[in-house]
Amino acid sequence: METSKTSIKILLWILSAVLIALTGTIFLQDFIPRYLVSPSIFGGGILLLICGIWLIVLTVKKKVQGKLRKFLILTGVCAAGVIVGIVLHNLIYALFIYLFGPNFWTKLGTNDEVIFFILGIVVCPIGLAIGIIGSSVQLSKTCNL
Repeated sequence: METSKTSIKILLWILSAVLIALTGTIFLQDFIPRYLVSPSIFGGGILLLICGIWLIVLTVKKKVQGKLRKFLILTGVCAAGVIVGIVLHNLIYALFIYLFGPNFWTKLGTNDEVIFFILGIVVCPIGLAIGIIGSSVQLSKTCNL
């Protein structure tokens, strides 16, 4: 069980670092060379997806219980949800333009699909931060960090 706690701690550190790096990249992209912005956002998103899925699998497989389980699942789902929300946003946007024409979104009174965009860019990162903090607090209560 100690190995799984160590793995969970490492995943939480990785997710924290990636969340901070992505947030910094997004807000400071005017000061970062253009050729580094897209690959770093794409790579960070893929890393969030992989670590999120890994955290969910590890939590379920090791049968973590109580509040810690809820926070770890929240962390994993929100980490994976960032990239899933962004991909779904782009797929739905393109699909509706393909099916209903290039002026479809303008006819609806909006220029874009916003539901998955808000989920991927706002809701999931906030949930990820809450999950990381909650998981860390719960882990510190059960063992020494």
